[in-house]
Amino acid sequence: MLEITQLHSDNTRKNEGKEQTSNIYLKMNKDIYNMKNIFFIILICLLAGGATNRLPHKNNGNQHVFLLGDNDDSKTYLNDSVKTYYKKGTIINSPLIAIDGIVFKYNMDQDTIYLPIKKMDISVISYLDKSSSSVIYGKNETNGAIIINTVDLK
Repeated sequence: MLEITQLHSDNTRKNEGKEQTSNIYLKMNKDIYNMKNIFFIILICLLAGGATNRLPHKNNGNQHVFLLGDNDDSKTYLNDSVKTYYKKGTIINSPLIAIDGIVFKYNMDQDTIYLPIKKMDISVISYLDKSSSSVIYGKNETNGAIIINTVDLK
């Protein structure tokens, strides 16, 4: 009786070992399947996010591109200095634009803003930080300001 029990016990251990091994493989396959799904979801999110960033018409808190009324490369004259002040934190999202003291109204949802002046008309460009712009132009103007003075045509 002892020998039969011992034999039965050895076979059970072997079967349990095979069962445990197959359970481990099943678990690994499920984990790999789940990782593939997670990777696929992340890939879709990245692709969808990249597609929305390429849309030129809506601004979701991103930096604006300011274009002048010139027909040549001069129309992008402001972009480098504006980017510098965005990076410094002097201006954020949708800064106030004042041309010769007159506030220029623009659609803040647009990424590209067309200004009604040309490069040759600009005399001085100044940037006001967030606190200075709110003191000068009112408490609601907390995004900084771009002040443009044109050449005096006297």
